[in-house]
Amino acid sequence: MKNRSKHSRLMQRVHDLEKLLRLATMSTTKLPPRKRPLSNQRDLLLPWKVVADVMKQELEASEACQVILRDRIDMSVAVIRDMQRFASLHHMYLNKDAVFQHFAFPPLSSPERVQEYDLVFTESDCYYLLQRSHLTFDVPMEALRRMNHQHLCSLLLLADSTSNDEKVVPSRNLYK
Repeated sequence: MKNRSKHSRLMQRVHDLEKLLRLATMSTTKLPPRKRPLSNQRDLLLPWKVVADVMKQELEASEACQVILRDRIDMSVAVIRDMQRFASLHHMYLNKDAVFQHFAFPPLSSPERVQEYDLVFTESDCYYLLQRSHLTFDVPMEALRRMNHQHLCSLLLLADSTSNDEKVVPSRNLYK
């Protein structure tokens, strides 16, 4: 009931405004061309302050929208990365036996230990230490990290076997 009366009032208002518009257009078209009021172009322009305020509001709204959209993009990218990591880990877990065989690792249930190191020198005077190992440790992750760090440092420094005064021939990596 309430909506019906509100709707009828709004419809009546629409009809009244349409009637007023028709009367206004008819009164201006019935005037002879020379008697029609000439609108000055300056009267049709908005003040610059109004235009500037509207543009400032639109700028603020678009910047707020940009921040929201960038946050959504960041969240979407993070979700995509997580999904990719999950998919690759899931794939590795499901295919662990085949991967272990492919890289010549013993099965997980085997007590055999594998540990190999390879030092590869490149033409650009860089070197890479490649480590291939299959060990089972029942220690906290921080202790394992510290142990690997110390072991890697000892490998790279070669247990401090050379002094800093010795020169290295770069072409053959030999000591003089």
